[in-house]
Amino acid sequence: MGFRKIVKQLMRYPLPTEMPYEDVQLVLKRCGYSLKENGSSHEPFRKTGYPPLSIPKCGGQMVKGGYLRAVAKAVRDCLDSQGEECT
Repeated sequence: MGFRKIVKQLMRYPLPTEMPYEDVQLVLKRCGYSLKENGSSHEPFRKTGYPPLSIPKCGGQMVKGGYLRAVAKAVRDCLDSQGEECT
């Protein structure tokens, strides 16, 4: 799925109940987060000046709603601070 479609899904209410890990990874990377693989079941995404996000990756499956709320907040922050540069 494309970046803009993923962002639209994350900005709507209610949030989706789950989303593919690959889509979450794509949107976070486009918003300036880097992935630091550590060999555990949770992948840490980091961005200077922002709290890290720990997203579970269980065989590349779906990311659940609680984690999507944190991702949606990170995307909102990205759009607020970077505007069109983020997209």
